Amino acid sequence: MKKDKITFRQTAVVAAMMMSMTAYGQADTLSKDTALWYNQTQQLDEVVIKSSLPKTRAKGNAMRTTVAGTILEKAGTVSDALARIPSLEADYDGAVKVTGRGDAEVYINGRRVQDTKELTRLRSDQVQHVDVVQNPGARYAASTKAVVRITLKKTQGEGLSFQNSMQYMYQYGGTLNDNFVANYRTRGLDITASLWAGRYGHNRSLQKNILTYYAGSNFIEGVSEQDTKITWKGWAPQLQINYMADENHSFGAFYKYDRQPTKDHSGWLNTDNYENGLFTERSESDIWTDESSRKYIFNVYYNGKVGQLGIDLNVDGLFDDTKAPNETKETNTDAEGLVTRRAIKSNTDNGNNFWASKLILNYPVWKGNLSLGGEYSYNHRTDAYDFSASETVPVKATDTEIKRKIGIRLCGIRQTVRETFCPGRFALRASENRLL
Repeated sequence: MKKDKITFRQTAVVAAMMMSMTAYGQADTLSKDTALWYNQTQQLDEVVIKSSLPKTRAKGNAMRTTVAGTILEKAGTVSDALARIPSLEADYDGAVKVTGRGDAEVYINGRRVQDTKELTRLRSDQVQHVDVVQNPGARYAASTKAVVRITLKKTQGEGLSFQNSMQYMYQYGGTLNDNFVANYRTRGLDITASLWAGRYGHNRSLQKNILTYYAGSNFIEGVSEQDTKITWKGWAPQLQINYMADENHSFGAFYKYDRQPTKDHSGWLNTDNYENGLFTERSESDIWTDESSRKYIFNVYYNGKVGQLGIDLNVDGLFDDTKAPNETKETNTDAEGLVTRRAIKSNTDNGNNFWASKLILNYPVWKGNLSLGGEYSYNHRTDAYDFSASETVPVKATDTEIKRKIGIRLCGIRQTVRETFCPGRFALRASENRLL
């Protein structure tokens, strides 16, 4: 017996009839005389359709990810939240990278972040949204590969408030930090003072590497093992003042002192060398570094609008000093058991004095925006390196000083077509670089 074939179209018609009968079955009546269905018109009281914006969407020339009201709020620190955003990578020390672009410049409420550790001290539930710009315009330096703009929530209410958070972690050692924040708000004035202090000691690195190659007809093999551990402690007080005169004018200042009295980096590296399967040499190295640093960061800004002309002014300063004594002890043992030892002690002293200012004027043109402005920076850097060794080594002590001034004039225009950013933008950048 040949089976009948039921087409997809017939199945769809039957399904539609069943849905119609289900929807109107209670409202239809069956005629006793004709046994036919007659539909009755029914009016629904109310239909509510709910939807929500995607968590990540295009916004101008950036991809905006909403943090407020999402699972990202519970990530922990701002660095933890950034690590969970598409195309972003964030390290435990606050460094941020954009996939395919490299290191990113990070801004918080329009202020450039000079110390990325700040991202590890802010909580993720303080963030409103994050913008990722993979193609920065002319308003950023030519060396800028990507930009991450973080917008924090506006704190509600007025008066004096306090907040304290503590975090502890243990793995190969203990890490403990505490962050105390005091805030005072009245009308358009917002003053925030905070003190962060902590000790980092839970991380440890264990590595084993095997290197093989041929030197002529000889097969060379090197087997190395490495164990390193980093322990550091520090504290960082900071003060931030913001004042919003009205919706078109806001200005403020930021100051931070970051002190790291010790950063101990210790470990060992052992390597066994073989030639054609025979042992030739063993090298054992003990490495120690204790780095100390102090850093001063400040920013003054004004953001406002006069008519349709937007004004964005920033003045930044960064002053730091780092000292890093180092000691390496090496022991070599050859195939016959002959032992040789040597030691090298060195010290690095770096100082940096950096100033920068930037003024950007924005004016709407057609469906886009015209930007005009300039920036100026001054950098005075000193680097000193000296060492002592138990035997002659091919290393020289150095003492360098660099003074550099850079002036940049910029012009850029961006246009949008049907609310989509048009990458075909026009930008001019002229710079002057002086090495004193």
